[in-house]
Amino acid sequence: MLLFGLPGLYPYSGMLFTYFYVVLPHIAPVVYPLATVVQTASVYLTVTVSLERFVAVCHPLRARSLCTYGRARIYVVGIIIFSAMYNLPKLWETTVQKEWSERDNTTIYCVRESELRGNETYIHIYIHWLYLICMYLVPFVALAVLNACIYRQTSAA
Repeated sequence: MLLFGLPGLYPYSGMLFTYFYVVLPHIAPVVYPLATVVQTASVYLTVTVSLERFVAVCHPLRARSLCTYGRARIYVVGIIIFSAMYNLPKLWETTVQKEWSERDNTTIYCVRESELRGNETYIHIYIHWLYLICMYLVPFVALAVLNACIYRQTSAA
């Protein structure tokens, strides 16, 4: 809402000028990385739930000892730490610059890419490859394998 909903109003209505040019540039460099941390955590929590379901269905005798509240807390904390560490570089991808708007005769703030975000190696390795592996391939393969095993086990029963 803060990054995409409210800013979408300004170009069409002219409303929220201050939000678009003053507030948004100052919150976006923090809110966007926070949103990606939450997205990463959501993906891996979904995989963790599938893992728990796999254990419950395919290994019911071990489920009681493996699926405990204590272990669940450890998994959640681990996922949050991983999500934060994986997305930490996003905090340094942008800078906020103060500029003068001739059209509106006022000072505005603009979000610009940092030197890190413009680095070709960073883009190639972190943004393209690591994102592909961490956010698509690993979760997709894990979900596919776990759910296939669950399906096979329930079909055999």
